[in-house]
Amino acid sequence: MKIVAFLGEKFVSVSGVHYTRETSAAFLQDMIGVDSVKVISQSIVGENSPEGAGTIIKEDNFYSSPWYDSTMDFVKKSIFKKGYLRKFIDVCDKAILENQDSIFWARTPSIGSVIFALRVIKHNRSLVNHICADGFNTWKDRKYKGVNKVLAFVFAQILKQLLIKICKYENVQNLCTGQALFDFSAKHNKENTYQFVDTMVKRISSNQRSTSNKELLNCLFVGRLTEDKGIFELLSVAKRLSGKVKFHVVGGGEIRSELEKRILLDGLESSVIFYGQVKNHDVIELYKIADFVAVPSKNNYEGFPRVIMESWSSGKPVVVSDVGGIHAFVKDGVNGFIVPPGDVDELEVAILKFCNKKTLDDISSNLNQIQKYTLQAYWAEKAKEIIKNQFG
Repeated sequence: MKIVAFLGEKFVSVSGVHYTRETSAAFLQDMIGVDSVKVISQSIVGENSPEGAGTIIKEDNFYSSPWYDSTMDFVKKSIFKKGYLRKFIDVCDKAILENQDSIFWARTPSIGSVIFALRVIKHNRSLVNHICADGFNTWKDRKYKGVNKVLAFVFAQILKQLLIKICKYENVQNLCTGQALFDFSAKHNKENTYQFVDTMVKRISSNQRSTSNKELLNCLFVGRLTEDKGIFELLSVAKRLSGKVKFHVVGGGEIRSELEKRILLDGLESSVIFYGQVKNHDVIELYKIADFVAVPSKNNYEGFPRVIMESWSSGKPVVVSDVGGIHAFVKDGVNGFIVPPGDVDELEVAILKFCNKKTLDDISSNLNQIQKYTLQAYWAEKAKEIIKNQFG
């Protein structure tokens, strides 16, 4: 099996080798072998590879597409930069025509992946459409204002129609991350729609409860530090529960400095430990000391956050916001708690439930039933089986 994939990840090129911290291509490499995966993506030349790069692509297995910073940037360049869209399509066509014995994989709804998927359809080739996020509601993001918000809404409707076309394609398999995306795809192509999570968890970790302070529970947050991830709501809870719960925050992002100021302003230095961006093996150690994990996202276009699978693989239950596709696997009161997005009071109530030892132990023990679904091997085998049954 060979796969040519457009995954929407940005790479750094160093001496002809391409690196990224993202892991979608690494999942495919683990699934079928490094030399059997080719990637189409954006790449900039750098002096050093990104710290903690999770994916490495050789030059012979890489097609460099024209650069864009965002969906809006892609649209603007396509309209106003002469030849931009044509060049983008040419790169997609080149990759398709040079690898006609391959399966083509698009991680939609990234705009580049959508264009690539449409070119695969144009050439009537086999397509795996991995829908990993809801691109139809991105216009609701606070970053869009005025005219840009209207334009984002219009484009979201166009994107929706394009994805319907992709989902309906007769030679496609739709792999959906989360319940909302599964329901969308199944509405248009029920027979060829499946749940799928490209988790990178390779082994189940032992459920080690923190023993440093039995009266103080440890809550872990892992994610990009952006306002829509609910990190400020989590800090509000940390202020209320000082002395009961210690919060460990891992990640980097655009509001890092604002977060650090908030911790100082609210006097949370003893309640919140901020680690910044850390390497994968260090995150694993933090899962071990955590009693539970918080995923308080307000992002309505989430698919199914990988951090949930990582938490469960370590035997740690979760408290998550009711957004995106979390209902595919999260069952309220069984393997975690589900709260309304942005609701500080309900988030506090859910976290306080974990302060009850019996509740925490009962929910943690329930995770034994679902830990197989957290493993990369499970989803890799499922994807290979789907591809083999459909495409031979």
